[in-house]
Amino acid sequence: MPKSSAAKAASKLPSGKLPQAQLIEAGAKHATEPLLEFAQSVLPKTEQAGFEKFGITAAWRAAIESLLLEIEADGSTRTDLDDGNLSTGTDLDEVVNRAKDWRRTALTVVSVIPSAKGNRVTVASGSTPAALRQGITKLLRTVGSKAAVEFGGGPSFGAQGKALVKALSTTQKAHTKAAGKLSPVLRHINLLKGVLYLELKRVGRVARTVVPNEAHLFAVSAHTQGAKRRKKTDPSSGAETTSPEDTEPKKP
Repeated sequence: MPKSSAAKAASKLPSGKLPQAQLIEAGAKHATEPLLEFAQSVLPKTEQAGFEKFGITAAWRAAIESLLLEIEADGSTRTDLDDGNLSTGTDLDEVVNRAKDWRRTALTVVSVIPSAKGNRVTVASGSTPAALRQGITKLLRTVGSKAAVEFGGGPSFGAQGKALVKALSTTQKAHTKAAGKLSPVLRHINLLKGVLYLELKRVGRVARTVVPNEAHLFAVSAHTQGAKRRKKTDPSSGAETTSPEDTEPKKP
């Protein structure tokens, strides 16, 4: 990791101890502006009682502020990232969201299929490509059978699941390859962004326990992904069209 003050601060954060390639991939998925805006809005909220029990302390906030300053410092790099954060990351996000929807539906199918032995298929709730591939594969045997048709599953639904498993693998490999070709400067900034994003994810999980009624305000994925989709321009008329609103992520 480069020896900047922000890099040193990042290395002391829990997420900063993860492999650099993983951090760079995470950072390259998200445009800089919405990530910085979200972090700046969330930091004051973490001063509420209860967050410190989970390691979200004044020292943690100081480290995050160091990351924000360095990410924001290089205006040209920031513009490059905002204009061209890796499209492979956006592609991967879209597949992940579809896979999460499929898994959610599959778990509903499983829950309404009568079982003489009371057995239920359970899968991990993680949203990483690996966790989703594993969960979908485990669910396929039950929800992809002809016997599951009347309960919302069936061969067609199973085929969708198999296609998603393949797409998760393909898009993840493409994103990993693209992230590996970034320039040293962009790799460094994306590494810092990756640490920032994953730390904000941790805060979001803590918020579900500390401030459950406000947990949606700490949902970084909803904010950064919503910013990508919120406004698009209709090429035929030049008018703006509204995409799905920024909402709290659905629970798997």
